[in-house]
Amino acid sequence: MEEEIKKAAEAEEAKAAEKGKEEEAKAAEKAKQTVARVKKAAEKAKETVQENAGKAIDAAEKAGEAAVGAVKKTTKKTAASGKAAVKKTAAKAAAKKTAKAAEPVCTVVLQYAGKEIQYAELLKTVKEIWEDKGRKEEARDIKVYVKPEENMAYYVVNNGEEIGSFGI
Repeated sequence: MEEEIKKAAEAEEAKAAEKGKEEEAKAAEKAKQTVARVKKAAEKAKETVQENAGKAIDAAEKAGEAAVGAVKKTTKKTAASGKAAVKKTAAKAAAKKTAKAAEPVCTVVLQYAGKEIQYAELLKTVKEIWEDKGRKEEARDIKVYVKPEENMAYYVVNNGEEIGSFGI
């Protein structure tokens, strides 16, 4: 009788072990599915952040260019309308004040994963890198691409004259 009890106990243990393996396999499959969903959501969030950051930077650049164009037109018209040297000097001073008033104050701040990254700081860093490399000429065109998921900012100066990256 003891043998029968041992065989029955072994059979029960084998069934329990098999059932445990099946449950482990199901749990592992569920975990894989969850990981896949999280990865997909993270990728979508990454794309959204990149798209929004790019749009914000482009909008800021366009707004700045438009303001500079308006200021130049205003300055030319004001200077041309003055007749006397005194009036021209006063007009230029007024044009400078108008130029300062016409330029909007633009601040681009990227918020991601509890961080705040200001575009002005990124631009300052690129200019410092440019100067640290001993560049004498002016950086006429600076483009900064921010990849917050990599904690990196990539830059291109003067249409490819200088290309690099730095941590943010």
